[in-house]
Parts: sequence; C-alpha cells; structure tokens
Amino acid sequence: MKTRILLLSGMFALTSFYAQAQNNILKSLYLTDTAALSSGGASLIRLYSGAATSDRLRWAIGTVAPETGSNVGSSFRLFRYADNGALLGTVIAIDRNTGRVDAPLGFRVGTLLATQSVASDQPGYGAGIFGTGTGSNNQSVLGFYESNGSVRQGYVGKGFASSTNADIYLVSEIGGVALGAKNGYINLVNGTANIIKFNAAGYGAPTINTRSLGSKIVLHDAVSSSSTNMDYAIGLENGASTYGWFAVPTNTTAHGWNFYGGTTKVGNLDGAGNLNLAGNVFIGTTSTQVTLKVNGVINARNMTVVTTGWPDYVFGEDYKLPSLQEISNYIKENHHLPNVPAAAEVEKNGLDVGEMQKKMMEKIEELTLHLIRLDEENRQLKAEVEKMKASK
Repeated sequence: MKTRILLLSGMFALTSFYAQAQNNILKSLYLTDTAALSSGGASLIRLYSGAATSDRLRWAIGTVAPETGSNVGSSFRLFRYADNGALLGTVIAIDRNTGRVDAPLGFRVGTLLATQSVASDQPGYGAGIFGTGTGSNNQSVLGFYESNGSVRQGYVGKGFASSTNADIYLVSEIGGVALGAKNGYINLVNGTANIIKFNAAGYGAPTINTRSLGSKIVLHDAVSSSSTNMDYAIGLENGASTYGWFAVPTNTTAHGWNFYGGTTKVGNLDGAGNLNLAGNVFIGTTSTQVTLKVNGVINARNMTVVTTGWPDYVFGEDYKLPSLQEISNYIKENHHLPNVPAAAEVEKNGLDVGEMQKKMMEKIEELTLHLIRLDEENRQLKAEVEKMKASK
C-alpha cells in the first residue's frame, strides 16, 4: 500500500512538472519564424511576455538565410519586436561565413554608476576594449577594415606598434588623419608638459604644390592652384647643416609672417625677405633704448645717414670764423678742437655718426676758408716782392 502511494505521488509530481514545462515552452519557444521573416531556411527561438500570443512576441534568436555551400547561410540574428508584436529590427547580426558581428543600431558597453567618476577606472564600467596584458605590455586595438574583413585601413589602440610601448596610437594606413574638433581647437592636457613630437621622417625644403620630405606643420594649404604657390608651413631641411624653416606661398611682398604683441602687430617678414619691426633691435648685446644696438663689427657696402643742419652756414657772410690763433689757444687749453667732443665723452656716450659728420664738415669748411685767406695773403705778398725787385 505504501509503495502504491509513493508511486502515485511520483506520477502526480511528474505530470505537474511536464504540464508546467509545456506551458513555459508555449510561452517562450517557437522553432520556426514565418511571420517575421520571409527568407527561407529561418530557424528562430521566440521569446514572449506572458501568454504566447502574437502580440506578446518581444525577442527572437536564431538563424536566417538558406545554406548555399562555402559556409554561406544560417547566419545568427537577434531581433526585437514592438508591443503589438511587429518586427522593430535586427539588434545583433553575426555572419557565419566571415564571423563579422554587426550591431546596426549601435551599442554601449556598461555605464558609470552615480557614485563613480570617469577617473575611478573601475573594471566593468564604461565602454572599452579588453587587451592582451597589463601595464605597458598590454595591447588593445580597434581596427578599421574593408568589407572583406581582411584588409585593415587604420586603427586606434594601445601598444600595437610595440608590445612594451605605453603610447596610444591613431594610425591611418591608406591616407592622413583628420581631427575635426567641434569647438575648433584640440587641447593637450598634461600636468607638467604638453608636447607635440614628430617621428624622425627626414628633412626637406619647402617645394611647390607638393608635400616636401621630412616633418612639418602645414598651417594653410597652397593658397591657389598656381604652379608658383605652396603652403604656409614650418619644417626642417638638411644640407651641410640642419635648419628649421618658415615658408610662405610666394617670393613676393603679397605673403609673409606677422608678429603680434597681444592684438598689436609689432613686426612683419614678407616673402621677399623684407623685415619690418615696430620696436628696437639688439645684436650681441642687452636691452637698450636705441633703435639698433650692435656689439660687434658692421660691414656695409653703402650706408646713408639722414640728418639736418648741414654746416653750409660756415660760408655765410654773418658767420664768425675763429682765427687760427683762437683755435690754437683752445687746443692748448682743452686738447681737442672747438665744437668737437673730447675722447672721454666719445668713450662714454659713443659717437653720433650724423652729428660727427656735420662737425667734421664744419671744420673742413673753416679750414678751407683759412686756406683761401692764406692763399690770398700769399699771392699779395708775392706781388709786393715782385714789385720791389722790379724797382731796383
């Protein structure tokens, strides 16, 4: 009797379990999808909310497309459905032939909790790519591939060029890299130093309408399509020595570099080599109030000094020409010519070339007048001597 009771109890429990399992299967599983997909060979698992009715269909997992050989067909899909059971679209698609995973609607991996900050760097929060290791040995790369899945055109990642490099790389393998900042600028944020560093790519002088060799910064592409135009750029060139260079589009005054103090232009260097400065120039010396100060030798083919008050006044009728006796007395007393700076003054204050030229010309003109007077006196004495000889 006891055995019968136990057997009946077991059969009742098994029946209840089977009925419950069938109910669950009815609510959650369906092996073919003919309503949502028209592609042949589809095989789906439907997930319902509540009773297994068409308006309760929420998700479907399965395969699509018939198999045609060469690993084509039976690709994986995850679909989502609207409240009324209508298909909303594909969430995840995995191609069996290539293994490529597509998320047509986008994806996000994790979010930060309200109590966390971005700087907390706790695992499992925020989008990311898991790498191959830790520290500087980690390699973690997001590559950009062509549709065939085998040709990479560029990548963003850590340590791809070297397994021990701690740098983050942004690399294009078919062209350039364009950084399009919405606010118009790119910030380098570092607590101690912000550096833009170029790989040693060689050297090259600026060239017309083409990218020259070496490292450079191009501030503006060639101004026009003219064969004589090139870039506003900064770079390096190498011949007998290595030089940095600044380039403008043409060898004319139409292009150049301006230098500003705040918003005030203080200098200009144009493409023809003309330099215009609003301030003073110091060469081999410290700051001074003069416009140009040079501590060294100046070698020039021509030099023009603009001045006023040239001493033609010496030849005026009202000019009082000092006598040679007066000049002699002045020299004996002061040891230099009248109206000419002494040696100590020149050593202390330097020599004003324009003013000195005027003083020297004044002395030359005074000497000329003295010579003219002496010549007149000499000819007069000669005439008197000849007259005395004739009277004997």
